[in-house]
Amino acid sequence: MKRFVRLIEDIRACELCSADLPLGPRPVLQAHPSARILIVGQAPGTAVHRTGIPFNDPSGDRLRDWLGVSRETFYDPRQIALIPMGFCYPGKGRRPGPGAGPGGGAPAVLRCGGHNCSSICSASS
Repeated sequence: MKRFVRLIEDIRACELCSADLPLGPRPVLQAHPSARILIVGQAPGTAVHRTGIPFNDPSGDRLRDWLGVSRETFYDPRQIALIPMGFCYPGKGRRPGPGAGPGGGAPAVLRCGGHNCSSICSASS
């Protein structure tokens, strides 16, 4: 669990792309090793950047409706992990760059420091 917590802390503290981000860095994600569902989305928009809450916009309302889950369940990281392809708002009409987070973006979370996704499971022990 310590490795997992450290990984999330490192992502949230990341400023790798700060010079290229119009609103500055604010990595937004939700994860816990016990989550049985992983939702990978696009980079956060301005509403999500402003609040720091993933899918805290009309797209999140639609997604929760499609999934048939309450806001409480959706925002329980022990049930649902929410990870964007780019951790920070990249700017209007821009895609996250190749360095959009530690190791290059959301897939880095699944590699947990360069390892495969099984290391997230082992990080919880």
